[in-house]
Amino acid sequence: MTRHHIEIKTEGLVGQLLIDGHDIARAVAGLTYSVRAGELPRLQVDLRQAPSSEIAGTEADVLLDSHAIEALKLLGWTPPEEEAE
Repeated sequence: MTRHHIEIKTEGLVGQLLIDGHDIARAVAGLTYSVRAGELPRLQVDLRQAPSSEIAGTEADVLLDSHAIEALKLLGWTPPEEEAE
């Protein structure tokens, strides 16, 4: 588990979830924020799931918007060299 700076802002049904300054709220289905005495707070983020299907053995260009890329990076993903910013 890695440490990050988080901010959670809500106004009615609209909100922001900033992790290290990047708003990933559009990719989030829900979250759980918990605090225990003597420990750092813990944030569990549930990402939205796209309808599922299976396509096997096919090469494709994969297009990710900036929100998806930032969310994946925060989770430890390293983009391929040609996509690295």
